[in-house]
Amino acid sequence: MLRGAGRRPHRGEHVTAAGRASYVFFPMPIPGPAADDEGLARTALRRPGEEDEMSSAPATAAGSRPFAASQAWWFLGTLVVEHRMATSDLPVILESTLPVGAAPPRHLHNDADDSYYLLAGEIVVRSGDQMSLARPGQWVSLPRGVPHSFRVVGSEPARMLGVHADAGFVEFIHDLGEPAAALELPPPGDGPSLEDLSRSMAEHDVIVVGPSMTEDEARAFLASLG
Repeated sequence: MLRGAGRRPHRGEHVTAAGRASYVFFPMPIPGPAADDEGLARTALRRPGEEDEMSSAPATAAGSRPFAASQAWWFLGTLVVEHRMATSDLPVILESTLPVGAAPPRHLHNDADDSYYLLAGEIVVRSGDQMSLARPGQWVSLPRGVPHSFRVVGSEPARMLGVHADAGFVEFIHDLGEPAAALELPPPGDGPSLEDLSRSMAEHDVIVVGPSMTEDEARAFLASLG
């Protein structure tokens, strides 16, 4: 059962229920300021439904464009920027910003490893029975079929870069997300119903098997590091 079942989830708030890079935040205030999106501001942004401003750019000899536009989404309380390849739809590159306290429930995927490169922030990660602290510059890869969870800790949002070999997770974003009005974390607001969330998770290989990592659990692990 999803943590917080019976309450309507809100985007932009804390304890999460989702999968892969997806998060739903149930009513708890977000501590601290919004994410620093200086790096994201350099993205050639195209919101869904808008004409690709780069479509008229001169093509290379191979027929590609030297710079491909990106799409920004507000997705279950996070900011996700979808970066496209010059000549194909795959792989999919997703740049995600997660608020402090973001903590998806313990979950697994049958068809894909859950992998990302941490650009900013700190995350306590649990894979199976093992826990570790991921810092900027580290690659995290959680094997398919193994229950895992994490929690964003510290004083700043986490920013991560994920490379997806198929479009499954992007379809998850398109199903439940909305075009971002700005390159920042979304404001609090109504999210999808638990019925829609459960349906979409089932369709996109997100299998919840336990509760989110609590703040106390994350703090206890950090204290054990000395």
